[in-house]
Amino acid sequence: MALYTVSEAAGMAKLSTSLIRKALAYGKIRAVKIEGLWLIESDSLQAFIDAPRTPGRPIGWRKPKKKRLAQ
Repeated sequence: MALYTVSEAAGMAKLSTSLIRKALAYGKIRAVKIEGLWLIESDSLQAFIDAPRTPGRPIGWRKPKKKRLAQ
């Protein structure tokens, strides 16, 4: 099993580094953090690449807007 940095994984997947980081944060990709550097497992990255995705922005990854109280 090989390990890749976020930028290497983004290049291999042809995705942005921010999308790879969001996938890490939401547990879609397995990785280990060593001295502040995320190292992504090759099997997990390949599974993420092969998974079907719909085009556009992932709705579930947005933070909900805070409701403001009427003044």
